Amino acid sequence: MPGLVSLPVELLQEVLSLLEDDALCALCGTCQTLRAYAEPFLYESITYTFYSNDDKDIPGPPSIDGLFTAIWRRPELAAYVKRAYFVVTGDSLYFDTELRELPPSEEHVDSWVEAILDLDESLQDRISEEVVSGNVGALTAVLLSRLHNLEVLEMDFTVPCSSDAIADVLKASASPSTSGNASGFQQLEELRVINNRDGRVLRYDDSQSIPDALLHLPNLREAEIILQEPVAAPPAEDPILLNNLTRLSILNAGASPKDLASILKFTPQLETLEYFLGQDFEELKNDRRYRCEYRNEWAAFAEAVSTVAGSLKELIISVDWAHIDDYPPEDMDTDWVNGIWERRGRIGSLKSLVCLKRLEVPIVALLGWEPSTAPDRLQDILPMGLRELCLRDDLIDEHHYRWTRWQHFVIGRNLAQSFHDTCNPTDLLERLRRYLDAVGTELESDSARKFGLESLVLKAQLNRVWPDKYLEQLRMMSQAAGVSATVRMRMSGFLTSYDSWNDEVKEMILEAIPGQDMESMEGRIPYDCRYFDEPRRQFRSND
Repeated sequence: MPGLVSLPVELLQEVLSLLEDDALCALCGTCQTLRAYAEPFLYESITYTFYSNDDKDIPGPPSIDGLFTAIWRRPELAAYVKRAYFVVTGDSLYFDTELRELPPSEEHVDSWVEAILDLDESLQDRISEEVVSGNVGALTAVLLSRLHNLEVLEMDFTVPCSSDAIADVLKASASPSTSGNASGFQQLEELRVINNRDGRVLRYDDSQSIPDALLHLPNLREAEIILQEPVAAPPAEDPILLNNLTRLSILNAGASPKDLASILKFTPQLETLEYFLGQDFEELKNDRRYRCEYRNEWAAFAEAVSTVAGSLKELIISVDWAHIDDYPPEDMDTDWVNGIWERRGRIGSLKSLVCLKRLEVPIVALLGWEPSTAPDRLQDILPMGLRELCLRDDLIDEHHYRWTRWQHFVIGRNLAQSFHDTCNPTDLLERLRRYLDAVGTELESDSARKFGLESLVLKAQLNRVWPDKYLEQLRMMSQAAGVSATVRMRMSGFLTSYDSWNDEVKEMILEAIPGQDMESMEGRIPYDCRYFDEPRRQFRSND
């Protein structure tokens, strides 16, 4: 092939990087010369999906033996793998859903056993037993242990895999095997552990052990974890600081906010913290003596976040709840259950976060459940250098919610009238007015500005919007303060009876930033609007 000899390698690699896996496979079978160039792109990213026994209509995936054996027999293939994505899924999302077992075939079991011998001795017996039985968590762990150059690892748990093997292998990476065969995960920069895309969280999920491994991966830059219990810190004599970690996303599915400190004290360079609190009311059945009072948890959260006050630039907080069976749980005090949000208190002052530029927070988390006891002056609790304040109306569906009012055409006139006396945006607007007045007063003075606010955003839930008179008040006070103001409303998809939410957001521009490009916006009366996609944060029941 004389043409291939004269083709610059850089150009060939650029072409190969654009091809799909099927095309790369075809090239690998064409000739040895092309195979040597195509294989690095073919194995650069691997994906494997495990299914549950409830997926009756889904044929079993190709045996994981094939992928493992290829990497075992040709270690150079493992060196090509930079990204790995493992999905553990099922149609039924109840906690008793079981995964299909995938025991290794007789011709490959010896290879699995040999790979296990490269692991830490304390893990070998247990993982060997789980691998032989076909446990998907153990199989995944052994495969991961061969991926020396892995940079991105994402694991999507919809169904529990009933094994701590993945976490154990990740933790053991801090002291790789003397054989030199264990990966050590020294190149791992991104770790994501999620419970599928729509935010469902299972009550008995063994992925909860994986956050412990987070503190054993010193080169991480970004991490997303599920927190269900306190994180076990590394031994005091051998602490590891995650000096490279700049972004951390946490879905709190049962842990106390106090437990955040056990992670944050090891992240001295953290710049972005995304915290999603998912309250599963089904869990209250396990607390029949009401020992978990959930008192002042938001204040505990603020104290934990102050650990990274010297580096944190963006703080994103969201809240949702779900229940699997009856609500409130049978035989429990209804008033006690309904009072959980009020007992959590409020965040209090965030002034210690001197580097914070953007804050996205539910109104009830920042100011508390009752407007009558909330702080009157936002400037007394928010950092001076804050550039953008984004307020969310999370939990607006709770019938005790008192901060904002729903527009009548969204929920029906009768229901809207029933909320008229208790849900009114006036309490919030007055606090925003005082805050924006302080910002505007500085804008008019010749002294150096203490407040850096440039943008105010209100995020509304599905098809919610304030009446025009309140939006106009917000626009006028923002204009006077020289601050841009927008309202973002989550749109409804109505594509199926199951999925009435999608990622589309409608943004109404009440007051634009001076010089903002308006050409991309669609004119609406009375405000300009634009549409874009923004991932939802929703905690849904297993219905």
